[in-house]
Amino acid sequence: MKSIQSISACAAALAVLANAPAPVLADSRPSFVPSSIKGLFVEQFTPDWETRWATSRSSKLQRGEEEFKYDGEWKVEEPTVFPGIKNDKGLVLKSKAKQHAISAKLDKPIEFDGSKPFIVQYEVKMQNGLSCGGAYIKLLSAGEGDIHAEEFSDKTPYTIMFGPDRCGTTNRIHFIFRHKNPVTGEYEEKHLKELVQARVSKTTILYTLQIDPDNSFKLSVDEEVRANGTLFDSFEPPVNPPKMIDDPYDSKPADWVDEAEIPDPNAKKPADWDEDAPAMITDPTAKKPSDWFEDQPLMVPDPTAEKPEEWDDEEDGEWVAPMVPNPVCEDASGCGPWSPPMIQNPDFKGKWSAPLIPNPKYKGEWAPRKIPNEAYYYDEHPNHFTPIGGVGFELWSMDDGILFDNIYLGNDPKEAREFAQETFQVKLPLEKDSETEQIRKDPEFETGHRALPNIFERTIYQIKRKTNVMLERLRYEEDPMRVLRQSYVILGFWAALVAGVLGLIGIVGSMFGRKQPAPRVVQTDKKAETVTAVPVVDSTEAKASGVQPATKVTKRAAAKDTTPPQKRTYDTHHYYAADIVPRESCADVSPRHVADALQAELVERVGALPNTWLLRRSKAPSLIDRSNEVETSLNEDVVLKRFRSLKQASAKHTKRCVDGSCVSDACIAETLEDVHRQTLRKRAKRDTIYDPMAMRDIYPEIRSPIAATEAWMRSEGAIDGKRAPVLINATTTMRDTFHIEDPLFYKQWHLVNVDEPGNDIALGQVWQNATGRGVTVSLLDDGLDFRHPDLKANFHGTRCAGEIAAVSNDMCGVGVAPDAHVSAVRILSGPITDADEAAALNYAYDTNAIYSCSWGPPDNGRSMDAPKGLVAKAILNGIYNGRGGNGSIYVFAGGNGGGSDDQCNFDGYTNSIYTVTIAAVDRHGHHPYYSEMCSAIIASSYSSGAGEAITTTDITHGEDHYCTSMHGGTSAAAPLVAGMLALVLQLRPELTWRDIQHILVAAAEPNHPEDPDWETNGVGRKYSHKYGYGIIRANKLLAVSMSHELQPPQAWLETPVEKNKAPRLKSDEPNSLTIRVTQDMTQKANVQSLEHVTVSIWIQHDRRGDIQVELFSPSGTRSVLASPRRYDDDPHGFSGWTFMSLKHWGENMVGDWRLQVSSHTDKAKRAPKTAAFAGWSLTLWGAAQDASKAVPWTFPKDSEEYSLTLSGAPGSTVLHGPSMTATSTTQLHKPTKALPDDHHTLAGETHKAFGNAVQRPEADTGFLGSLNRQSTWVFVAGGVALVAGITLILYFYNRRRRMRRYEYLPTDENEIHMRSMTTDMQARDLYDAFALDDEEDDDLEEDVDARKSISSSTSNF
Repeated sequence: MKSIQSISACAAALAVLANAPAPVLADSRPSFVPSSIKGLFVEQFTPDWETRWATSRSSKLQRGEEEFKYDGEWKVEEPTVFPGIKNDKGLVLKSKAKQHAISAKLDKPIEFDGSKPFIVQYEVKMQNGLSCGGAYIKLLSAGEGDIHAEEFSDKTPYTIMFGPDRCGTTNRIHFIFRHKNPVTGEYEEKHLKELVQARVSKTTILYTLQIDPDNSFKLSVDEEVRANGTLFDSFEPPVNPPKMIDDPYDSKPADWVDEAEIPDPNAKKPADWDEDAPAMITDPTAKKPSDWFEDQPLMVPDPTAEKPEEWDDEEDGEWVAPMVPNPVCEDASGCGPWSPPMIQNPDFKGKWSAPLIPNPKYKGEWAPRKIPNEAYYYDEHPNHFTPIGGVGFELWSMDDGILFDNIYLGNDPKEAREFAQETFQVKLPLEKDSETEQIRKDPEFETGHRALPNIFERTIYQIKRKTNVMLERLRYEEDPMRVLRQSYVILGFWAALVAGVLGLIGIVGSMFGRKQPAPRVVQTDKKAETVTAVPVVDSTEAKASGVQPATKVTKRAAAKDTTPPQKRTYDTHHYYAADIVPRESCADVSPRHVADALQAELVERVGALPNTWLLRRSKAPSLIDRSNEVETSLNEDVVLKRFRSLKQASAKHTKRCVDGSCVSDACIAETLEDVHRQTLRKRAKRDTIYDPMAMRDIYPEIRSPIAATEAWMRSEGAIDGKRAPVLINATTTMRDTFHIEDPLFYKQWHLVNVDEPGNDIALGQVWQNATGRGVTVSLLDDGLDFRHPDLKANFHGTRCAGEIAAVSNDMCGVGVAPDAHVSAVRILSGPITDADEAAALNYAYDTNAIYSCSWGPPDNGRSMDAPKGLVAKAILNGIYNGRGGNGSIYVFAGGNGGGSDDQCNFDGYTNSIYTVTIAAVDRHGHHPYYSEMCSAIIASSYSSGAGEAITTTDITHGEDHYCTSMHGGTSAAAPLVAGMLALVLQLRPELTWRDIQHILVAAAEPNHPEDPDWETNGVGRKYSHKYGYGIIRANKLLAVSMSHELQPPQAWLETPVEKNKAPRLKSDEPNSLTIRVTQDMTQKANVQSLEHVTVSIWIQHDRRGDIQVELFSPSGTRSVLASPRRYDDDPHGFSGWTFMSLKHWGENMVGDWRLQVSSHTDKAKRAPKTAAFAGWSLTLWGAAQDASKAVPWTFPKDSEEYSLTLSGAPGSTVLHGPSMTATSTTQLHKPTKALPDDHHTLAGETHKAFGNAVQRPEADTGFLGSLNRQSTWVFVAGGVALVAGITLILYFYNRRRRMRRYEYLPTDENEIHMRSMTTDMQARDLYDAFALDDEEDDDLEEDVDARKSISSSTSNF
């Protein structure tokens, strides 16, 4: 007892100490005292600093026309962020996006004879970060003329340049010295070869460079050595040139054979090799479960639903009860038609090719002969540098507030360390304390409580639902005993409740009766069995993640990539994605330990990302309101504060025990890479066609097109009256050949265009070779109608799905790939987080071959958004690991914002090298006004316009199955291509994601050659920003795919950021920068041929919509990357946004790539305050020259994505560039909002050119436990009864209040566009990315076991 009291006393004392106010740092900070250390040069920016330092007034002409000045401001002041020593001042760069130059002349030049070490040391404090700019120091040369501070510029000779430089993908610490050629006397820069990453911190960083007499050096950051080597072998180009060089005039003999292996000419395909054998077959051993009810529907009308009092049949239409899971199917293996699952075909061998054998004519790799290097010399003393006469900073930066202090130049390493001890080592702890104090301002930081679910509310909901289901089944099922047996859980509850009431009566009675003898306790070895929901973790994963393998698994957990997500409660909780990377030294750390350390609750793994876990924590009571958009700030978020504290804490020996396993906080900090709070956002389905004239709620001001942009909006009347050229295609016999009986097939002109033969996708006789069998297309959308007769044979689908896989029957029409399977992932019905979207993009990616995506950021001509973080990693995970490593195929609709000047290069999903972007053409092959244009479009397909739209299936209403002839927009064009790709993958399943793009480029057929936007690129391919490479037709697509040879692995060439020394943008005057690519660069990068081109760009402008960006290749081909957008008033310009172009596919990479930027501001109305083109970088993507040397690309180490962990290789720069104005929190519209009535009637155009001018147990599992203690069961049951009664009253009150938010089926047929409704009718999704925990959504969701009947059907695809 005394021990317990002692522990309690200690705990109380610790609590008092923890809650005591922290000391005020400003009162206890030491004051600045100048150092007595002299060195060769020491600068602490004391009050007399202006006698030593002077700013530059240099100016010159750039490009012969523009004056360029060093007009950036410098000040000497104390730091404003995390102050350290009191009154300690430093030199601060004060201006953004300007050139700064300031220097100090030494009293005496520093001479170098190599007899002593030389040290340069200084401090940098990046108070506002460093997004793009430098913070390096230059030691100015004294031997090339006198130093004049007022003339200091980038042309001023220097001896050594040292320090950090960061912009875009460039992030390194420079060490450059200028070496004098002893033969010619010319100077050449020598750059440190090793890439040393620069660290950005708002606390002081100490940079030290020491060069020793033996020509060795070491580079240190915060007194930790980051690089070392010698001046001889650590620099590029080397100090001493090679003695022998390749003979530039030597050439490979014509008869030289350098192919080491060749196909065996004597090999023959084995007789039993069946190239046509499919990769997947139905499982011959599978049997339909005995409790599978084929005659039962999965969904039935909700028997408990009541028509709301405010419902008006005349105004709102006939009320329809929402659909709920069929209770008959709840405990069965499944309902509806059963088909055996697909398995790998043991006889599948694929296309045969002869084995490789050694080439008997092989002579080895040819290399030119070596000859003596006439320019050879040997310098034994490269450390005899040119004398130093001054110190300077000549910098350009997008960020201000960079502070420099405590500069030391000298020959004594000990003296340099002492100087650091007097300055850096004193101020850094003080700054860290200031930083920690800011983090600790929230009182919940140390006393935050663990997030717990609202158990009672969820329990009452389950009681009501299960009771109603049981009563409904008793009314219409013939075997009531079977119903009662299957409803044992709810019966058990009511029995316990009755027992509780009787127990209360007994207790009251016992208070007035005689005392009864104590009951006899009977000992028993039988243990109560409980069933809990546990995550599926195999033994391998468990060992890696620290999670114990599950011993019991519910039927719900069928496969790790098809398990439905846990319920989300975004209204009451914040959610977080935690990257937990297993470490050998900390193998016992589990996700539960991490959740405990962060004071959060573990939810589950994020989709297919093996080391990313979802956590949650309760919101503050004031924020628990679904309509409340105010969230806890990131700085005040308890979980994020705990994470920062965990990573920064100096004492990490605290033990943390979870489920009997104890680990230290040090191990948790080492294992936990990063934590990201999830932000809700909605994706917009591309059934909305944005037309400013018809959408005055979005565009209250109608603006004229900007003069620099050739308007592509609809014209009055017909454009030119011309029709597309008629292509010969035998389509008249298609109905008879394939026995098509669908009543609306005659209206499916996109399949067979009788009026204009050739203006269709040319299925012809394609179905005799491929129908999509064995290929699954996943619709990432808003839920699909699995009951429609056109689709139920292929499991799911509505409008987009009907285009792909509608079967031939007596309903509606037929799909492009009628034997393909279609799955559904619901992501558009409401707000979701990046963790939800990442899981959806990788859902069942070994089964789902193609993902059809008709959504993205709003097409309103204002938005600019891209996938980043978890979403970017998930796309890359699909590319590297989907389809067994061949890569998931992501097909995206190009966008419907053409009428508002929107362009698909402003959408990071369509602007990615990893996606297939499809534009729309109308039935004449013309460009409809709504279809967006950009250089990321690969091809086009048919959709609405010129009086016609797409005929396909529509959503089911009750027992009526609807069709539609009004489907349109690019949302209709993309699924047609997805369906045609399903035909291709049936015959060539081994094709990679890049092979698919090669085939699309080769198979696309240019339409309307008179359209001025067509341009022939450097290899003779025609490309248009409207159509890509042309229209995709099935017959040519399959023909090209069958002859296509698999591509080598991917390689890339990435250039450093080219900074603009004259960044100013003048209205209507182009500003250009050129990057030269040499043959040597392509060989070093291992790039053989060109595919994608990506450009990252930095532009400051107070109106982004005025900017035009054009890229010119060495072949002269022009890509319009951005054209002015009249409704884009964003004031941030482009901060590292990455554009992509497909127009240069196959061109020669070598030569000058020129980026031209222009500002088209209406000077009569306004003049931009800021307009500057800061710089750009270029990345060329293509096939590897040497496949054996190909390596996967990885994100930069300083990027958000780098710390996120995935299986397989990481991805591409296309996805890592963030946008300063990402619309991640924009509330997007429903799919059919303001769909113009004329999107299918207006004529297209062909006369304008673009751009010229781990799971926790559910709250409702194990309601009562075993109740095997006879002395306490009465109290337990009575307590349950009381709590149940109170909670039921609260529940029904809350239920009635929230019914006000119910949504219903509109009466207008045109409004039912695959949109999500809260009731969702019969639109049932295979995978629900939301899983929101509210009663509206729960009315749709099945129980744990019932979910299995749908999720397990994945194998039936």
